[in-house]
Amino acid sequence: MEFEFISSIAATNTSDINERLSFSKASFCSYDYLYAIEKSNVATVNEGWEVNHLCLKKNKKLEGFIPIYKKNNSNGEFVFDHQWAHAHHQANRSYYPKLLSASPYTPCEGQKFFTKEDQSQSELMINAIKNYMKEKNFGSWHILFPDSESKEILKKFDLIERSGYRFVWKNRNYKDFDSFMRILKSRQRKNIKKEREGITDYGIKFILKDNKNLTIDDWSIFYEFYCKTYLERYQKPYFNIDFFRNIH
Repeated sequence: MEFEFISSIAATNTSDINERLSFSKASFCSYDYLYAIEKSNVATVNEGWEVNHLCLKKNKKLEGFIPIYKKNNSNGEFVFDHQWAHAHHQANRSYYPKLLSASPYTPCEGQKFFTKEDQSQSELMINAIKNYMKEKNFGSWHILFPDSESKEILKKFDLIERSGYRFVWKNRNYKDFDSFMRILKSRQRKNIKKEREGITDYGIKFILKDNKNLTIDDWSIFYEFYCKTYLERYQKPYFNIDFFRNIH
């Protein structure tokens, strides 16, 4: 088995990753998604993201993959660890650069270790990363939004689990919208019904689109709303229009 840290996802190829490794549960770590991010230059060294993905190879063929970035800041992670960086500074220690396993600007839970065979290959790669950290003097490795399977693997290596909270809506076997409304208080139901009536009064309609009928023009419209979401908070949008054209 050989380990190789690569500076671009393009150093592998689509068939190696999408066919040899399982990406069934990881749309946001697929070759196409990570390549679109690189190609559109939205996660570069200037923004604090330096590609350093780990590949596990056997007879020059890809057997495993972990997305990794060298980070010189915490921008675009949607996990706010600035207090940790400040504490390190006060203790005269360096918090950056750090290693990060995540999909840039995409705070979605998912698979983080991709292998052709079994869990033992993931464990080999984790040990390789720990050795790499000692060799290159990295103080920490952060794995953001791992799924339950990835968590169980990581716990074997004495990594610290960082706790946080977020609000996620779950369908608790609601048969329809009225079934969901019944769990709410009468005041809440009244407000929601009023809001929904307002949408009807304004003549607003919803159209669902997927890969069969999405167009480049649809992405352009989406991009306007995407930018406004950030600009209203006085922030620069992370993705550019080229990224959305690439994933199209």
